[in-house]
Amino acid sequence: ARSTLFHFTTLFRAQGRYEAALESYQQALTILREVGDRAGEGTALNNIGFVYRAQGRYEAALNSYQQAIELFDLVRGEAGSEASRVEFIVQHIHTYRAMVDLLVQQDQAADAFLIVEQSRGRAFLDSLSTGHVQLADNTAADLLTEEQELYAQRQTLQDHLARAKADPASNTELINNLEAQLVETEKAYQAVSAAIAGRSDELAALIPGRSADNILGVEQVQARLDEQTTLVSYYLLPDKLLAFILTADGFETIVLDVDPTELVQEISKFRDFADLNPAHPANAVTLHEMLIAPLQDKLTTPRLIIIPHQSLHYLPFAALTDGERYLIDDYTLTVLPNASTLPFIQENAQQTAYSGQPIPLLLGNPVTGDYDTTASLVVDQSQYRGQLGSLPFAEKEAKTIADLFGVEPLIGEAATESAVREQVPQANILHLAAHGEFNPVAPLNSLIALAPDDDNDGWLTVGESYGLDLEKTDLVVLSACETNLGDLSAGDELVGLTRALIFAGTPSVIASLWAVEDEATSQLMERFYMHLKDGLGKAEALRQAQIEVREEYPNPYYWSGFVLSGDPGFEVGSTDAARQSETVTSSESSNGDEADEIQSSRNCLSLLVILGVVGAVGVSISRRSG
Repeated sequence: ARSTLFHFTTLFRAQGRYEAALESYQQALTILREVGDRAGEGTALNNIGFVYRAQGRYEAALNSYQQAIELFDLVRGEAGSEASRVEFIVQHIHTYRAMVDLLVQQDQAADAFLIVEQSRGRAFLDSLSTGHVQLADNTAADLLTEEQELYAQRQTLQDHLARAKADPASNTELINNLEAQLVETEKAYQAVSAAIAGRSDELAALIPGRSADNILGVEQVQARLDEQTTLVSYYLLPDKLLAFILTADGFETIVLDVDPTELVQEISKFRDFADLNPAHPANAVTLHEMLIAPLQDKLTTPRLIIIPHQSLHYLPFAALTDGERYLIDDYTLTVLPNASTLPFIQENAQQTAYSGQPIPLLLGNPVTGDYDTTASLVVDQSQYRGQLGSLPFAEKEAKTIADLFGVEPLIGEAATESAVREQVPQANILHLAAHGEFNPVAPLNSLIALAPDDDNDGWLTVGESYGLDLEKTDLVVLSACETNLGDLSAGDELVGLTRALIFAGTPSVIASLWAVEDEATSQLMERFYMHLKDGLGKAEALRQAQIEVREEYPNPYYWSGFVLSGDPGFEVGSTDAARQSETVTSSESSNGDEADEIQSSRNCLSLLVILGVVGAVGVSISRRSG
């Protein structure tokens, strides 16, 4: 009956018979509520919202969309597996987009921003399926397990009660029993929720799909920004691109006339690096015209926080150019998965702040166990084995940086997972120059390949990284590694390693978006650490290093692949050289043999392991020895 109603309602809607469509949708909604089908109820409410919008009844449409989103969030939180949650998001993300689009159209941009944050925040928090997460705090892990069990029990009771109430005359005793059980379960659930919230906000954020209190609105984000910083949050709709621009005292929304399909094509062309000679590639200029030029007069501060969306996650904004100047010539850049991570990152930054010279823990070119890249396609990777290649440039890099700080690097067989676990609590910086592997089926099993020993297998997974003690670690650098992304997809939020590392305590992660040429990477890392040692903030040190490497290697392939996510590391009141007034121009020299140097590219886990939470991520894994 439900499917028949939906069929006829779809016909009514297609014919423009909106009142008939509404009547049918309302009938379907009544049936769906009676049987307790909340996902179906959400779909019906979404369709009702569509009809209201077509009729010009915008407030009614927004109300229907909001009810649908609340139901979808509830059902998503109950999905048992990570894959199920991803699939559910793919099916229903259009409701979020429709509501955002209508809110912007109705000049309710602040409400639209909140829905965007809700969509992003819930997406990456949902992905943190606690069954794969290993926490250092056993009590915290037990609390999360208990919360999951009670939540599932409560939802089951609610479903049974809804079905029993469909025929109350025949189910009086059953209804009474279910209601009594539900009261007791609710008390227990509220108690464990309070215990989790009392332990830490970060622990509370791990509860899948139930993190509304952690979502920040415009005013809350503004309170987290200083006067030197502008936050730009992009959001792709089916036919346009939105840019939410926030400063400490300002908020504006720009609707960009950008075709999402064309945008994906331009990003894909840029990442092909077919010609490594141009200092200002045509694709980088085109992308600047799409993404930056329309906002240019709003970007008046020296620091930018970029929140990408979908295909923009694969693009280093530092590489965008107007044909003469790159974005990093005028701005210090950092990236965030969403604005609602600001409290976590800023609190972690306060906790990991250090005085004097940093103490780095440096691992380079681990002698790994056997591993086969086909393991990236399955959840249980341990059954697949093969040998990862050596990374000699990564070894040289680790040794050079170690000399700079007067410490001993861990090289080869000494670069073990156990060493990371044991020594990182005393380190301000963790630098991993090692292979990485992205698992598109089970992203929390994506890993960094370290050396094995008697205690650990050497495969440091995303799930395991939650258990690292990074409370003193101000920065994690993932170097000498790559995830070779295939077709650009609707993959939305970046979670995985960076989110896990931030939860573990570090406020900042630097990693690469592609396999960067070895010599250029070595120079970049050496210069970055020199600037860091001299007292520059993390984002400014990376910016200066990229500008300097660009003088010798002008094409963005060589210098723009590394991106800082999280805390930029600015001192209070500092402008980090306040752009230093000088103009830094890139060398226009060309290097004819650069294309051949791609053969020495290295492998790594790219910037923030990418989860396809809005669409299946198209991923192609490749291995090339450095």
